[in-house]
Amino acid sequence: MKKTLYALMALTLLFPAYNVNLASADADAEKKRVLIAFEENASNQEMTQSIAAAGGEVTERYEDMSVVAATVPETAVHELANDSSVLEVEEDIVVKLNYQREDWGISYTNTDTPWRSGFSGQGVKIAVIDSGISPHEDLEIAGGISTVGYTSSYDDDQGHGTHVAGILGARNNRVGVKGVAYDSDIYAVKAFNEEGSAYLSDIVEGINWAVSNNMDIINLSAGTQTDSSIFRSAIDRAYNSGVLVVAAAGNDGASDGLGDSVDYPARYDNAIAVGALDRYSKRASFSSTGPAVEVAAPGSAILSTYIDGGYAYISGTSMAAPYTAGQLALMKEAYPELSNDQLRQVLIEQTVDLGADGRDPLFGYGAIQASSFTEPIVIEEPNPVTALEISVDTLTGDPGESFQVTASSVRENGDREIVTDAAEWTSENPAVATVTDGWVELAGNGDTTIRATYEEQEAVIVVHVPEPEPEPVADPVVDLEVNETRILGEPGEVVQITATAIHKYGNRVIVDDEAAWTSADPSIATVTAGRVELTGYGSTTITASFEGEEATIVVNVPEPLPEPAVAPTPPPEAEPDPEPELVVDPEPEPNPIHRLLLSESSFTATVGETIDVTATAVYENGERQNITTEAAWSSAKRAVATVEDGVVEATGPGSTTISATYQGQSVGMTVTVEEPAATPEPEPEPEPEPEPTPEPELNLINELELSESSFTAAIGETVDVTATAVYENGDRKAVTDEAAWLSSRRSVATVENGRVEAVGSGSTIITATYEGETVRMTVTVQEPAAPEPEPEPKPEPEPTPEPDPTPEPEPTPEPEIDFQDVPTFYAPAVEYLVENEVTQGVSETEFGVTHNIIRADAAVLIARELGLNTETAPPSGFTDVPDRAAGAVNALKAAGIIGGKSATSFGSYDPLTRGEMAIILQRAYDLSAGGVSSSFTDVSDRYRSAVNALVANDVTDGVSATRYGVAQNITRGQLAVFLYRLSE
Repeated sequence: MKKTLYALMALTLLFPAYNVNLASADADAEKKRVLIAFEENASNQEMTQSIAAAGGEVTERYEDMSVVAATVPETAVHELANDSSVLEVEEDIVVKLNYQREDWGISYTNTDTPWRSGFSGQGVKIAVIDSGISPHEDLEIAGGISTVGYTSSYDDDQGHGTHVAGILGARNNRVGVKGVAYDSDIYAVKAFNEEGSAYLSDIVEGINWAVSNNMDIINLSAGTQTDSSIFRSAIDRAYNSGVLVVAAAGNDGASDGLGDSVDYPARYDNAIAVGALDRYSKRASFSSTGPAVEVAAPGSAILSTYIDGGYAYISGTSMAAPYTAGQLALMKEAYPELSNDQLRQVLIEQTVDLGADGRDPLFGYGAIQASSFTEPIVIEEPNPVTALEISVDTLTGDPGESFQVTASSVRENGDREIVTDAAEWTSENPAVATVTDGWVELAGNGDTTIRATYEEQEAVIVVHVPEPEPEPVADPVVDLEVNETRILGEPGEVVQITATAIHKYGNRVIVDDEAAWTSADPSIATVTAGRVELTGYGSTTITASFEGEEATIVVNVPEPLPEPAVAPTPPPEAEPDPEPELVVDPEPEPNPIHRLLLSESSFTATVGETIDVTATAVYENGERQNITTEAAWSSAKRAVATVEDGVVEATGPGSTTISATYQGQSVGMTVTVEEPAATPEPEPEPEPEPEPTPEPELNLINELELSESSFTAAIGETVDVTATAVYENGDRKAVTDEAAWLSSRRSVATVENGRVEAVGSGSTIITATYEGETVRMTVTVQEPAAPEPEPEPKPEPEPTPEPDPTPEPEPTPEPEIDFQDVPTFYAPAVEYLVENEVTQGVSETEFGVTHNIIRADAAVLIARELGLNTETAPPSGFTDVPDRAAGAVNALKAAGIIGGKSATSFGSYDPLTRGEMAIILQRAYDLSAGGVSSSFTDVSDRYRSAVNALVANDVTDGVSATRYGVAQNITRGQLAVFLYRLSE
């Protein structure tokens, strides 16, 4: 099926087609026929009122013109002319056959100037591809062709083509109107039917006919919104043959002038697209707009020839096109040596700029304007740009970095020119890199291509922004544990000790081979990589050291008790003379050491303080001996306290265990060291030495009991647990305040003097130690449930006998992480977030460690970790927040932790940068830098305080020694590590 192309004919005929003759004039003795021009913005009502006030009557109105035809009393003509809203009053003259009229567009385009120079288009051949040309006394047709199927005649049966032909070449014969190139050779190419439509095939046939018959100019006052490669090829063939192709831009323009509505073929590069003007140099409201518009010409209420020998006013870009084609015909006559390219350039150079400076979508280069065409035209030899070069071919860097690149054009003659600002720059992926006038800024990780275009030449830069390496996380060793703290054996025995390094973020690593092992007395025990070999009798200590942490093992190899001596029995002899009886003193009864006692079970000291501790050996027979100087003393953490002959010196803040060993027995005590107070306490008055008191009867602790063996609590709840020492004689003593308390997971629960505070969901082991005895309990912490009514008070239960000691409960196993994308480095942080139900990952098998996190998802994680109330927070006012994140964003904004991109936009789907996260975490945790200033070089003033605070609080060390990575998008793994460290 053939495509249909509609002619761009007048939308409204301002006058109906008519035959002009004397009989059309109507003599009126009392009233006079006049044409009245009002101010441009005068309304129909204002014009009617002015004429009615003068006693007149409107007989005709003209669209797009502030002009009306009217009959008024002759006596009122002068009065009407003096009306402030009236510009001009003209007599509605009778046009006779021997009277010729020039349309307003002739004077507007200065066409009479080349006429006076003698140029009228003589010898220039113009093909009007339209609805044909009707026989008319004001037209002379040089020839033509019909490409339609229903007739071989090129006569006009529609009217449009005849009107176009009159504008272009109506004869200077003192009749009717006068065309722009009135002596040109006009050829009729009928391709449109009586309804104003045509098949594309008929138009292409007409174009080819024009090329074959050596036409100089083709006027195509027609168009379509449908592109066609065949149509384009036909236009290109004509233009490349030297033919000038003038086409109407179209009548589909918006009233506000916005949008690209130019029709084809005007939109093609080898066609001159012409827009329409009114007499006030304004764009006709119907005129199509777009970057293809090249020039503008008169196209509103244009008077020209019409069918049946008449004349008509018609508006449209169809009328503007022949004005332009006619002016090109005058130029062609004046400068026959110029090519179609050169004539086109002269047309542009002589336009009057309208609208925005330079070429614009409404007027192109401006309104066409003729000159005398007598000045010589100097045409520079073409020197097109043949290549475009950029100063770099590739760019690699990190987000936030920027580069200035330059673009240089290379012309045919070898000339080079920097065109960085004039070139058009684009980035295929602005999320990776943006570009403005050669300034390239890296925005995110990935690859993209930067493209520069100048005068149809282009060059590219390949940009690569690599993904960041996983941020190294400092995870220092904070403790060293051994599986045995005491060894009791005989020479020749071998015991394997395992040393485990405890890291800051919970990692546990066996370091038997890496640790440094020493024996205080190799004659008693030697050690190699944890392998302890007992070599002799006595007591000594084995020390394991790893990355500044130490652990001590007390070794006892007691000597065997001697066999009691028995006097030998003499052989029987003859009875000698009686002698005095020999009496042998019996060997003393064995009296081994039962236990060791220290003068302190625990104490707290400040750094620099020394405490004297006495060690006493208690023997089986109850005797006591001061063995302070004979005992072997050791400290589990020498960085906290050292000990020698019972003198304990506090060296640094923390806790340690002091042990004394003597003849196979050991005893320990807990020492806590604190920083000294800012203002030293005054020296206390020396107290008198207490009177020595007799040693109490020996009464050893049998066991240590807790008031709870296990319990479950809600987050925020506190539970008081009491510790009771049960002695061998049955005495019971409350030792809650004296015992040493410890929680295996402080992120779940903390404990101090028996008070357990539930801080996060999970399970932990609470341990109490007193005078060498230890007892444990399991604590499970859950999210708080809805409050239940308080139960009625119950009577206190009768005391029951103390139960037998029960085995320590096994700790509740932690849930396993099944994610396949979590390296060891991230595992503690991911485990923490999952256990505390902050996140469950992006799927059952993937946490998304390397995935960028968008602002909405980050808000959800942070709000959950902070425990914010997301149900009652006031609305944030942001309109782009998905439902799943709305509560979190509301709560964070209400808490002053987070803001938006604007008053109504949160930027929910934008990736969150490391710089933004630093600010959010500083607000959320009220972090202070405490005077710490990082050495990062990529941190601007906006982020400096927040980044310094993260560094000061051991949350991050940056992506390198000199870069924090402010502009990098933060990944889910990095955010998990940040939140985990802050939870500590």
